[in-house]
Amino acid sequence: MNTILTSLLFLSTFLYPQPENPLVGTWQHPEVQGLTIVLEADMSYGVDGDGDGIMDVTGTYEIEEQTIKLHDKSGANACTDADGVYTFTVEVDKIRFEKKEDSCTDRAEALDGVTWKKQ
Repeated sequence: MNTILTSLLFLSTFLYPQPENPLVGTWQHPEVQGLTIVLEADMSYGVDGDGDGIMDVTGTYEIEEQTIKLHDKSGANACTDADGVYTFTVEVDKIRFEKKEDSCTDRAEALDGVTWKKQ
């Protein structure tokens, strides 16, 4: 019986895969040349503030429905003492963030009300 249940659970991961994370990818700010955010499938992110390929901020994120919580971990411009919470909408190759709660001024200015384009 245990073997059958284990086999069914194993097969269900292939028959019913988890939905793809629509946020994964590299997103370009519409107005600031070189400003990109890279959201990874492992729930980590990096922000390149000037297009030099060096991540100026790195961190982790959580998603719950249409809300993303950003937690900066390191970097010259990281806000390690304050998480940012935003609602988001994804439309094909665009994502728009709306601030729910964020005391980090730089992050809020870059994200709140801005529609980013997927590269």
